[in-house]
Amino acid sequence: MQRSIADHAPLLAGDVVCHTCGNILKPQVIQGARGGVQCVRYECRNKEHGCSYATETNVYLASELFPVRPDGKAAK
Repeated sequence: MQRSIADHAPLLAGDVVCHTCGNILKPQVIQGARGGVQCVRYECRNKEHGCSYATETNVYLASELFPVRPDGKAAK
């Protein structure tokens, strides 16, 4: 199956909040054997509220990528 977004598209990875205890979960980048990013993982462990889970996501940023010169200007 061919993906509509390129393999090198950035992944969205912001902080998220646990729906049970309200803790802020920081993203952990999971890399594959070749060093590329496979997904972003979030974990919550809170004994007081009974949280003990992990979730992974690979939501890609849907935007156009364009080359940038060393001086910061867009290359044409």
